[in-house]
Amino acid sequence: MGIGGIGMSALAQYFVQQGHDVFGYDGIASEITEKLSQIGATVHHRDSIESIPAACTDKSKTTVVYTPAMPEDSPSLDFSNQLALTFLSVLKCLVS
Repeated sequence: MGIGGIGMSALAQYFVQQGHDVFGYDGIASEITEKLSQIGATVHHRDSIESIPAACTDKSKTTVVYTPAMPEDSPSLDFSNQLALTFLSVLKCLVS
């Protein structure tokens, strides 16, 4: 979540290149988010539960990587918390 930033977009690109399905949200459409879409990431620009693909609700296959720039009252983050998905900050993801 927050896929359009420099760090998050680099991680998203890496995971796409590794063959993972990548889904992300960013409040602003940009050249970065467009490039991610072109290489196979699914990017949306509306922070809503309806925008989250059903495949992202599978706890065994989903890890939420987020940036601290995401607001704490984000509907997407709240929904992901309710599903008890695995969460990693950008920093923890980079260290892993």
